[in-house]
Amino acid sequence: TIRYPFMQRTESKTVGEYRKEIVEQLSAAMLSQRIAELSQQSNPPFLQGYSSMAKAVHGYRSFVSSAVVGKAGALPAIRAVVEEGERARQLGFSAAELERTKRSMARYVETLYNERDKTESAVHVAEYTRHFLDGGLPRATRVPGSAAMMPAASWHEAGHNRGAARALPHCCAAGARLHAVMPPA
Repeated sequence: TIRYPFMQRTESKTVGEYRKEIVEQLSAAMLSQRIAELSQQSNPPFLQGYSSMAKAVHGYRSFVSSAVVGKAGALPAIRAVVEEGERARQLGFSAAELERTKRSMARYVETLYNERDKTESAVHVAEYTRHFLDGGLPRATRVPGSAAMMPAASWHEAGHNRGAARALPHCCAAGARLHAVMPPA
């Protein structure tokens, strides 16, 4: 796992802030899809991988890229994840990648909303706790609005290289830390 420097995390309090959060999520999801495709190669550099913006500790978040190391070892896995992240940051994503990711995320959000009555109470408690501690838009506002905002997210915001560069951290950023979890010998 590569954890990039911590950033201040604030909850989205306006629709504009939430839209920016969605664009960030779209960029991370497109990068994760590219990383997942690398694991489908005939001689993959890793078994599985992903990237996301993750909540770190209260008030902070960090971009994370992670891979499950396979037969090739740690160095090819790290190199592949970092190179793919850097390629996305510099060159961006295609319009087709963005459209596919928007459809996938919209389906996920719609499923969450449609099955809200089947949601475990612990999920609701966590949302109430998050809202109480951090503020921001409550889930009832966030979930139905997400699907409506995704089609409006443009390629220039999330896919174009300048949009991707704003949403994804520089892979060689000062302060990026590699966290390795090794199995017992």
